[in-house]
Amino acid sequence: MIRRRLVVSALLLGGLIAVGLGALALAPAIRNQAMYGTVSTEGTPPRIHFCDRDYLPASAPESRREVDEFLAKNGRHGLERIGTTPAGMPVLSNLLTPAERASFHTPVCTMSIWVETGPDLYLAYGLSGGP
Repeated sequence: MIRRRLVVSALLLGGLIAVGLGALALAPAIRNQAMYGTVSTEGTPPRIHFCDRDYLPASAPESRREVDEFLAKNGRHGLERIGTTPAGMPVLSNLLTPAERASFHTPVCTMSIWVETGPDLYLAYGLSGGP
């Protein structure tokens, strides 16, 4: 009787450990699916989820000069790295400060995100939907 309980306990413990290790192994894929809409580690993602908002890709990449000109037209300058795609590409943006968000009465952190897809190539992702 005691031996049977030990065997059942050992099997339950082994099962729990296996489930825990499986969940740990799947965590990066689950995160990628939630943040980037894909578990693929190739190419640019079909969407980016950042700051509680979704961003969708443009049809073609642009140069850094074009990105800088776009930012300048909107009184902005500079990009900072905010993440990395599953494929290892840098994710960049020009974030609004908390004071700027308050002055615009919006929780939106940024209107555009760029993925650096290659040397001097940046794919823009625009904010999807409204407030």
